[in-house]
Amino acid sequence: MSIASLATSDQDSTARRRLRLLIGWIGALVLFVVLQFGMTDRGSFRAAFLIDSAWTLASLAAAYQCYATATRLQGRERLAWLSFAGASLLWFMGQVYWDYMELVLGRQTPFPTGSDLGYLGFPLLAIAGLLISIRRVEFRSGFLRPLSNLGMIAVALYTTLGMLLHDSLATTSQSFLFAVAAAAYPFLYGTAFLFALTALAVYSEPRKRAIALLQAGALGVLAIAAVNWGVGMLGTNYLSGAMAEPIWLCGFALLHWAAWERKNQPVQTEVVRAPDAQTLWLEPALPMVALIAIFAAIASDSDGLQLGELRGILLPGGILFAILLAAAEWVSRGAEAKLRRRAETALRALQVSEERLASILEIAPEAIVAADRDSRIELFNRGAEHVFGYSAAEVIGRPIEILLPERMRTRLLPKDSRRTAGRLWAAEFDAQQDVFGLRRDGNEFPAEASVFQLATDDELAFALILRDITDRKRQERDLRHAKETAELANRAKSEFLANMSHELRTPLNAIIGFSQIINSRMFGADIDRYVDYAHDIHNSGKDLLKIINDILDLSKIEAGQMNLSDQAVDLDRVVGGCIKVVAERAQRGRITIERNLPEQLPRLWADELRVKQMVNNLLTNAVKFTEPGGRVVISVRPSYTPNGVQDGVDIVVRDTGIGMDASEIPIALSPFGQVDQGLARRHEGTGLGLPLVRRMIELHQGQLNLSSARGKGTTATLHFPADRVVATELAS
Repeated sequence: MSIASLATSDQDSTARRRLRLLIGWIGALVLFVVLQFGMTDRGSFRAAFLIDSAWTLASLAAAYQCYATATRLQGRERLAWLSFAGASLLWFMGQVYWDYMELVLGRQTPFPTGSDLGYLGFPLLAIAGLLISIRRVEFRSGFLRPLSNLGMIAVALYTTLGMLLHDSLATTSQSFLFAVAAAAYPFLYGTAFLFALTALAVYSEPRKRAIALLQAGALGVLAIAAVNWGVGMLGTNYLSGAMAEPIWLCGFALLHWAAWERKNQPVQTEVVRAPDAQTLWLEPALPMVALIAIFAAIASDSDGLQLGELRGILLPGGILFAILLAAAEWVSRGAEAKLRRRAETALRALQVSEERLASILEIAPEAIVAADRDSRIELFNRGAEHVFGYSAAEVIGRPIEILLPERMRTRLLPKDSRRTAGRLWAAEFDAQQDVFGLRRDGNEFPAEASVFQLATDDELAFALILRDITDRKRQERDLRHAKETAELANRAKSEFLANMSHELRTPLNAIIGFSQIINSRMFGADIDRYVDYAHDIHNSGKDLLKIINDILDLSKIEAGQMNLSDQAVDLDRVVGGCIKVVAERAQRGRITIERNLPEQLPRLWADELRVKQMVNNLLTNAVKFTEPGGRVVISVRPSYTPNGVQDGVDIVVRDTGIGMDASEIPIALSPFGQVDQGLARRHEGTGLGLPLVRRMIELHQGQLNLSSARGKGTTATLHFPADRVVATELAS
């Protein structure tokens, strides 16, 4: 079961118990009214028994409920409810004494008597409970204004009771104590009611205000009953069965209800609310009630206004009323000025906050765009101007779709539901990893975006925070490329080491093996065989030296330490010498080598050793990767621009070998790169030939061009620029 369902169950249970409580009290009151006023004669023993029993039980029930509530609380509230329990208990004790005198002894109880001490002690303890329940901070913050207004009611009460007491003393033959006791009822109960209103006005917590409202209602009802009792006792004896008797029962019922409500409220941490506006509802009500009470007392004066009444009652009351009215006005003006200052301070703080927020939005590097419920732009900060290329004046009021690529507009801004754009944007950007924006020049760019819905007074808008990640995407792409390059280099290094182990071990094994045979004279005096072995040792040493030279040459080029020894180079002699070097290997592989040279070859201004090395590497590769019966053609020809202007000389080596795909050419040109490992192992090689050729031709300001197709052969072209050509006239 969830916490929410438990809370709902508790609320339903409290509501049911509250309903049963109210039904019980209403039923009891209705039953009493029916029995007392419909079935019992006034002044009879039965009438006295019914009202005395009802008052006794009602006061006892209120005392018990207040005590039960106090035991559940702590601190100040426990003392307050114990005071209410004590007040109800005093009333109960006074009523028990009354019951004993009236019902048990059958005596007519004089007025005043001992039971009146309990009755009059009730409002005093109730006032103490009210004062205890009001916290010190609530006294400081909100007590002065309602106190001034409630003072007017107190003056009106003093004036009314004074005039009634003056009339009663003038017409009754009873003692002065009789009149004072009769006047004490409305005065004390009325004062308790005034304090209840004050507490209701200054309480800052809503749940305490609800309880205070019930307390004020209870004390107000009891004050009405006390006024009726006190005024009724001025000149007459009490006669049971009076119509005002149920009023006391209603007062104790309300007090019992207030205690029950507080007991069933959860214990929560109190939060003090600003008190300036709590008591404004008392401003017009209390002076009006006070004036009505004073005028009613004057109008009900039975013997007319006497000079003693004017001087002793009305004049002091009027002066005090005027002072309190002026004090209330002064407090109200002070509170109004304080509220105005607070409002101005809050307004200035709000303006400063808005300006600060606007400044933050302006200097934010991200693009921040806000749109209304119709998807029209309302905010476009400086970052958005930089990202999208628009100025704020150009886009304010325009549809936000101008910032989107065309393919996203129909999905994010449907024409039949534009006001739901905020939710669509939020869902779209949460679901997509890659978001794109559209600049003013029509170029798209990758972005990261977040969408927030903004609830305003009567509409729902949304804000877009977008960051241009073009640079980051480029960096990620470069990083990925660098990673792939590093992995390729690492793989090439591993392949190179594997190949080199074979390429180095083969000639070394030959050198070591043949030298051991010669050293041990294994074949006796067969000098010719030893000469052949010495020849093999020589060839293996040359192969080993070539491998080492290639590695050293590549290292020198990579380090920028290879220098060229330029001289006039005879291409016919260079080509012829290189063909002789590979002729034996070509003959063994049944490969035909053709030369296609013009009659008059130009001379090159180059390093002859490096030119020989480049041509020799190209011819060696062509022979190595050409199947038996194939053909290798080497030619020299002039090079022309697309405009027909001669721009240098090309040395072209073309074979009919296995060839390679276009995607494999970069691998072949990378150091230690091997296109086909199986073939590479079948045909010797370190993967350094073509990379060396490319670096050496670049040292001559030329370039190496490769064109190849799988199964159709490869064409390698060495292009020397025009400034490397010594003889410019070429034979056709």
